[in-house]
Amino acid sequence: MIEGSCLCGAVAYRAARPGRTITYCHCSFCRKTSGSAFSANVRADRDGFEVVRGADRVNAYESSPGKLRCSCSVCGSQLFAVGDKFPDQVIVRLGTVDRFDEFADGVEEHHLFPESEADAPWVGHWAPRG
Repeated sequence: MIEGSCLCGAVAYRAARPGRTITYCHCSFCRKTSGSAFSANVRADRDGFEVVRGADRVNAYESSPGKLRCSCSVCGSQLFAVGDKFPDQVIVRLGTVDRFDEFADGVEEHHLFPESEADAPWVGHWAPRG
């Protein structure tokens, strides 16, 4: 079970069946929407996902054909994404998660587009490299 909300609390959601893989995406779209070096995400079954508060406050932006990035219209928090390429799933933005029961059992990690770091020369300068 995952439960999450936006920064201002206007929108809250619940995902009954999250996946067991956390994906860190380094593409330019994810960097720009997250305002950071990457976005941290987990997929959840669309059946079992629900907006439990503030559905009328959810904005959807079509960032690429068939992919909607959903955010709070009040505070702008990026909450989740849905798309034609993954019709049975929702991509949940982990920065908005308040409860993630599956962490206790361990998860896998995967990085998408790590080569995109070349487009963001500031990445890696904020932390020591090992």
